Amino acid sequence: MQKPTYNYDSIKAILEERGCKLNMTKDEFDLVYKNTKSNINIISSCTHQTAVQFNNFLYSNTGHVCKNCHFKRYEEKIS
Repeated sequence: MQKPTYNYDSIKAILEERGCKLNMTKDEFDLVYKNTKSNINIISSCTHQTAVQFNNFLYSNTGHVCKNCHFKRYEEKIS
């Protein structure tokens, strides 16, 4: 079975389906993106800017938020 390949347009569409936005131009993306472990700049569903490996984003089914918001939510759950 062949692994799926992703490009600027497919990644942008996946991000938007999950309430996030790609915060890079196509030219910037092409310079940094090598594979799903490359860091890309996004605006998370929490509206904060962050960098994320697309692989991590793709396989987290919780909706993506920045690290600060993630930790805040975790702290709220345990307190």
